[in-house]
Amino acid sequence: LTYTITVTNLGSASGTYNLDDQFQFGTGVSVVSGPNVAYSGASTDGLQTALVAGFNGAASTRIVTNEPIAGGGLTDVFTITVRVAVNPATATAGSLDCNLVAPETGTGTRNTATLSGNATGSSTACQPLPLITIAKSEAVPTPVAGQPNNYNVVYTITATNIGAASGTYNLDDSFQFG
Repeated sequence: LTYTITVTNLGSASGTYNLDDQFQFGTGVSVVSGPNVAYSGASTDGLQTALVAGFNGAASTRIVTNEPIAGGGLTDVFTITVRVAVNPATATAGSLDCNLVAPETGTGTRNTATLSGNATGSSTACQPLPLITIAKSEAVPTPVAGQPNNYNVVYTITATNIGAASGTYNLDDSFQFG
């Protein structure tokens, strides 16, 4: 999952801001690696303070503190990359759909960026996630006519996506005849 946060100074005077980003992922969605924050070359201003070490989007949400930004529409752009996993045992279609419904505190890959200090404002973004499950069933083996001890065996494998986004999967099936 990669997303950007763009901070723009629409005023004519320079200012400073603090930037926080809070993950509000749905039930069953967990961080596997990252998050990693990078200051983007698409910025029209320049990063003048260090990125806050230890940002994790949960207990530590601060990305920059007292970051100066020049006026006149200049921007600071931050790119956040985080790998998430969906646990099919706890995730539901509703926890992945980006529709925050009480009593949910998160859904999908929802996150909210917030400005504070000499600036105010917030912006929320969310992308839904797939939840692909499989089920396998076997019909009763049927004898092959005229061939003693030979049977036709039919298996049905059903892949279902109950998540809110399309997804892909790989399927392997191994016979385990005894």
